[in-house]
Amino acid sequence: MSSGDTAERSLEHWSEAGRTGMEAFYALATEDYHQLALAADWPTLLAGRAHEGWSLLDVACGSGKFPTALRRYTDLSAVPEVAYDLLDPSEFSVAEARGALAAPRPVLRG
Repeated sequence: MSSGDTAERSLEHWSEAGRTGMEAFYALATEDYHQLALAADWPTLLAGRAHEGWSLLDVACGSGKFPTALRRYTDLSAVPEVAYDLLDPSEFSVAEARGALAAPRPVLRG
């Protein structure tokens, strides 16, 4: 790993070259995302703010694991379809999140 600044090290980690480390991290973090998905009544929280044509900005989207966990562990059927805008300094992360969220519900932008 380079001795550059934090941003450089982060971008190096969240890249194709850093995929092994990233996958090791997510092997541990998967349970955290599962617990976060169950920690709140997300369907009610989101449905109370959602409307047709709404969008959601996911800042520091990483690889899309949290919204993926929400879709897996909660019933979001009462929440209108959302257009995701993905924002992350790592183009690799945006591509990973876009792939994870591609189907069936989200409309992806950004």
